[in-house]
Amino acid sequence: MKYFKSLLVIVALFALNTISAQSVTDKWPEMRNYQDLLTKVTRDAQKGNFTPLKGNGESLVEYAIAIDANKFPEHVTRTSGLTEKVETLHNETKNLNDIINSKGSNDAILKALDKVNSSFQTVLNTVNGTAKAKSAIPAPKAKK
Repeated sequence: MKYFKSLLVIVALFALNTISAQSVTDKWPEMRNYQDLLTKVTRDAQKGNFTPLKGNGESLVEYAIAIDANKFPEHVTRTSGLTEKVETLHNETKNLNDIINSKGSNDAILKALDKVNSSFQTVLNTVNGTAKAKSAIPAPKAKK
């Protein structure tokens, strides 16, 4: 019986962890759109094919604006730190697009793309932190 209870607790904890670990982008369409396009153009650029990136610079900016302009989803707590990081992502994305439009070198584009990827990862990490904090189950009160 003790084995069964232990197994039940482990299964319950595993299920809870799986639910809370659901990707932020699954619950935030604007982030998912941005991530999908960023992933595609980054892979191509790293292989030396800058055409998809150059053709989608404006779309990346639009997606970054959508992340910044839309109300954050319910599972994400808007903090000043997160707002700053989203604004940095928007600015880095705009800077990348400016470099593309000014016919910057592939090296300059790749450096700007690295900054965009870094900013995006920072936003995701911050969002994951606020989402976990918001969805954390309060500890049971001690019995007296």
